[in-house]
Amino acid sequence: MKKIGKFLRILSLVLALSAIVAVFSLPQAEEYSIPTLYIDNRAWYMYSLFPLTEQNGAYLVPSSLFGAVDGVEISTDEARSCLLFQYGENFISVNTKTQNALLHTGQVKKISVSQINDEYFVDSQICAQALGFSVEVAEFEQKNVLRIKTQEDLLDLKTLVERNRVLSESTNSDGSDTFDSTPTRRERNLVFCADFTEMSAEEQSSFADFLSENKLSASIIMKKDNLTSPELLNNIIRVNAMGCSFIIQAKNTPEISECNALLRTILRNGTRLVSSPDNLKLALDSIGYILCETENAKLTSNPNSHEFEKLTVIEITDFNDNTKSNLQKWTAAANQKDVFIRALCPATGN
Repeated sequence: MKKIGKFLRILSLVLALSAIVAVFSLPQAEEYSIPTLYIDNRAWYMYSLFPLTEQNGAYLVPSSLFGAVDGVEISTDEARSCLLFQYGENFISVNTKTQNALLHTGQVKKISVSQINDEYFVDSQICAQALGFSVEVAEFEQKNVLRIKTQEDLLDLKTLVERNRVLSESTNSDGSDTFDSTPTRRERNLVFCADFTEMSAEEQSSFADFLSENKLSASIIMKKDNLTSPELLNNIIRVNAMGCSFIIQAKNTPEISECNALLRTILRNGTRLVSSPDNLKLALDSIGYILCETENAKLTSNPNSHEFEKLTVIEITDFNDNTKSNLQKWTAAANQKDVFIRALCPATGN
């Protein structure tokens, strides 16, 4: 059994997966230093592919942003031009052609809808209110940022934006991605990294329960089997809805591409993070991967005595009562020391 610590030292940015660029053809003229879309206390890192859009005075967001809210279900009926959002007893049914919306209250509203590639963008305010949420919009660094709020006891938006700075991303003239290697200012961060290739389906489900109960996100190491087995796939879908990012475990580059294609098909979210055996390192370098080094801490060590690094990663290879107890201790210590618990960014590995 290969150790997860070995994999974490080879977290990689997949710059050569041209399918990511081919599938999404939105213009990327700007360089983003901050995410522009948020759900509660976490950033939604697909913002550069599905950016916040303004139309007729309304802020339009990708429908999959709402799909990333735990408990929200989205379904489409192309024959009837219907896009349905459900959250508990609340729902909003959007006719994408007439741009009318039917709410669970029986009220009918006009709603702005736009389609870019296969993604529907909808009026954030109308959809959020229909589902029982609220929307917060502010301007930072001459960019509008938007947050879907499902609760009120949250970080203020300015603090949240500062804690989620990422490396600036741009696009070359040939369509390939480049990344500025100069890191921006970040506060101390803690990442729970769970290896779903080692956990049983029951352990994965228990770990997802822990994240949901504590309103946390994490990074998940997964492989193709996690996407082809119905039982394992259900856990992937659950943690994806909580804002978790994914790290592909693969033996070769075709396997990376195949797994990432499955991720995009099923979740509409790809990843550029890869863990791989040492014998793939040269191949990764040769096709433009950037290796991300991380400072790792042991789950069994004392979190109160730990000096949190700029990026501290906790390795999780199983989940039982002892694991849960240790994770709760690390969560409490992080909160006391003003350390932000989050997932690795699937676009940058930071």
